[in-house]
Amino acid sequence: MLLLVKIRKFKSLNFYEKKMFVYSIFYLIITTLMIEILPMKYLKKILGKNVKNVDESNVEENILLIIKIVRKNILRASKIFPWKVKCYSQALTAKLILKKHKIESYLYLGINKKHSEMKAHAWLKVGNIFVIGEKPVKEYKPIAIFR
Repeated sequence: MLLLVKIRKFKSLNFYEKKMFVYSIFYLIITTLMIEILPMKYLKKILGKNVKNVDESNVEENILLIIKIVRKNILRASKIFPWKVKCYSQALTAKLILKKHKIESYLYLGINKKHSEMKAHAWLKVGNIFVIGEKPVKEYKPIAIFR
């Protein structure tokens, strides 16, 4: 029964959202495999240039619409996998999809050392807008930013 509801919901999406949903599934699989298999030195080439300064300017309305669609579909696609899709895979997926649309983004890798164990988090921003991973970002200190 639940499957029928999901199929109906997918059919109700417009063509662009369906396309973005399929892209999200594809890229989430690819990025998850890359993160698990490839050493960081190879991932850095995919992540882009490591930068210190970030452009935090306002985002144009047409780009904001694309960002919202990308975010929604990555979060939607993340729910269909039998494993928990991590923030790093989601952020890298969003970066690759936005790059396809020629939208510059910044992928942040951060750590939290406040607890006895070290935790890591990844998030993606375009200008002053969070694309993926905004919730716990205040708890994490950025250690690398990729453009």
